[in-house]
Amino acid sequence: EIKLVQLTLRYFSIIIILIIWLTILCCTYLTSVSAYQILVVLINFFINLPKMPICFLASPLIFIISIFSLLISLSISVTIRFYIPSLEMVARVYSLIFRAVPELIVIFLCFFVLPRFGLKFDPVTAVIISFVLVRTAYDYELFKGTLNGIEQAQIDACRALGIPLWSMIWRIVIPQVVRIAAGPWVTLAVGALKGLSLASAIGVSEIVFVARQGIILTGEPFQFIATAAFLYGIISAVMMAGAIILERRADYLRPS
Repeated sequence: EIKLVQLTLRYFSIIIILIIWLTILCCTYLTSVSAYQILVVLINFFINLPKMPICFLASPLIFIISIFSLLISLSISVTIRFYIPSLEMVARVYSLIFRAVPELIVIFLCFFVLPRFGLKFDPVTAVIISFVLVRTAYDYELFKGTLNGIEQAQIDACRALGIPLWSMIWRIVIPQVVRIAAGPWVTLAVGALKGLSLASAIGVSEIVFVARQGIILTGEPFQFIATAAFLYGIISAVMMAGAIILERRADYLRPS
């Protein structure tokens, strides 16, 4: 366990350092701002971080969306695979629709169209519902492929030994799903994090929205753009470090 934590912290530190240097190099190359001024901006960012509104970090939204979509999609995948296979066609149609429709259209549908049918949501709730619908479609395809990749011989062996179905799912199937799908799932979550910039279309105060407002008010784009890019990098690095922990934890728990 100690080695696992040390290795994860090492990877996380490398990712953060790379993000900082890439931000400095790109901004120095694309603008007339010196590397010293960029470092001053980053230092001021860390000093003022506790004073920033929590909605500016966008992390609560992405974590809520990711957890809801994870639970819903995994439950649907397990139900279809082991309990009610006849629902696969319904899930396939749902997945096809919400993977084909752009996120912005889904946001507009939830915020502008659903109130005509008596379902009125505030902007933040509409964004959460929209992204959960879209993320569930992608996560379902991921978990469906992962479950199909588990050898049928394992399931047949559990049934031959008389292991209850719920116990087999929890002790044998889920650890393998975590080990195989953790990396791709975090990749989808990072993509959803970047897609949250679309939430500003209905007035949700997220990273890009606040950065744009700051640029309009101050006329200084560099500080806000660099801070927004750095925030996206920090949150993405945390999520990727979490994927490393999940993958290695699943490998540790895997029977030899």
